[in-house]
This record gives sequence, structure tokens and C-alpha cells, in this order.
Amino acid sequence: MKAVTVQQNEAHVTSWQDRMLNQGAFGEESYVLNIGQKMAAETYSNNEIRIRDGALVHQGCLSVIQKGTYDAVVIQNGTQGMKRIDLIVARYSKNAGTQVENVAWAVIQGTPDASAPSVPAYTEGDIQDGDLVVDMPMYQVHLNGINIEEVTAVFTPIQTMLEMQTQIGSLNSNIEILGSREPGSVGRALKIYDVSSENLKYGCFGEGIYIYPAYYGTEKGAPDDWGGYMISIGIGGGSSKKHLKYAYTLSGAVYFMRQAAETGAVEQDWTKVSVI
Repeated sequence: MKAVTVQQNEAHVTSWQDRMLNQGAFGEESYVLNIGQKMAAETYSNNEIRIRDGALVHQGCLSVIQKGTYDAVVIQNGTQGMKRIDLIVARYSKNAGTQVENVAWAVIQGTPDASAPSVPAYTEGDIQDGDLVVDMPMYQVHLNGINIEEVTAVFTPIQTMLEMQTQIGSLNSNIEILGSREPGSVGRALKIYDVSSENLKYGCFGEGIYIYPAYYGTEKGAPDDWGGYMISIGIGGGSSKKHLKYAYTLSGAVYFMRQAAETGAVEQDWTKVSVI
């Protein structure tokens, strides 16, 4: 075992070890972190893309653009009457002799084509396995003639731990194990929507389970005056998709209706199918 974050009498922490730590936290792939302007790209001219401040982790290797600054990436001139796709990559490189490593911007120029240009290939590899050049694709630059028409991000963004914690907390607040016999438990293993303010006949188009209160009122599209639960199921697709709705009321009755999902048009009004 090699101790890393301990005091020793010589320089001993390596980039390889630091990448291991980052890969353990962020994963073995490459990401743009949610900080600063997240390395947003803007077209400054037909020959220059400016990449704003932020940070990326390329297979564990952290690289940054200082806050409030940008990096200028040069794009070679397009060809009149032709289209082209260039690829901006964050390129890791290592000098085999000196062992010096670096990450810098590189532009891989695509092949011009009159109508359907392809995205150029880039160098794949594994930094931790010792590959000397490994690219992280960041942006596709689409040229039409001499003009840059579009710059498309192709990297994977990653959230902060706080954002993920907030989302997990939100999910946990809506989930509880079905069949729980704990005192005061409320079943939420499936999301149940409160539709007190909606119309059960002409609303609630999405598939799901809906609850409406007692004495709901038929003026809101309920099958009778009693409240209860409604299950909406989507069948088919496109313009032929239907919503089948089943209402289970507190009066002990079960109703069925059918409507066109695309328009909401009622094809069969509430019909009592059984009494519990």
C-alpha cells in the first residue's frame, strides 16, 4: 500500500494518484463540472470560438479556465458552397521521454461535403493505462460555407453533490414502501396526484393515479358526487392514443371512460361497470 495524503520527506503525490481520487468521486469517464459558466462556448467570429470559465474532469484529470476569463479556440476557414463539422476536444497528452503531462484545446477539422458532412474521429484511450494522447470531445462546430452556423455541446455535465442530495431528498419525500404497517404511514410507492382543482373528465391526461376528495361534485367531471381514486392508462400511440380512466369512488362504485389522448375528446362518458 502507498500512503498518499500523509506528511513525508519527499515529493510523493502523483497525478496518477490524484486522478484515482477524482475517478472515485466523479466516475472514470469525462465530465464538465457545474461551476462558473460551465465552459459555455460562444461564437466570436467565423474563425474564433470562445470557451468561458469552468472546470472539466477528463478521466480524473482536472483542468480549469479561471473565473471571468475565456479561452479562444481558432477554427480554420470554411469553404464556400461546402459544409463541414469540426470537433473541439480537450486533449490530454504526455511526453514519453520527459513524462510531462498537459491538457489543452485541440480542433479536429472535418472533411468538407456539399450536403452531409460527418463528425471527424478523435483519439480515444485510457489515461490511467498510460496512453499518451486521449481526447475529450467538447463541441461540434457546424460550418456552412465560411459561416459558423451552430456550436453544439457534446460533453456530459455533472451535478454538484448538493444538487444531487436535494433531488434525492425530493424523491424520498414522495416514496414510501407499500404495505408499511408503521403507525401513521402514508403509501407513496407510486406518485399519487391530488387533483382537487382539476376536471376528471377533460383533464388528468397523463398516465397515473389521481385522488380527489369526498363530495367532489359532478360539475368537475367526476362520475358521481363522491370522491375517490382514479387510474388513467395510456393505450396506443400518436394520434390514435387513448386514455382509459377508471374511477373508484367512496360510494363503492367503479366507473370507466375513454377519451382521445391527443385532443381530450370524450369517446365514452363515465359508465358504471360494477359496485364494490
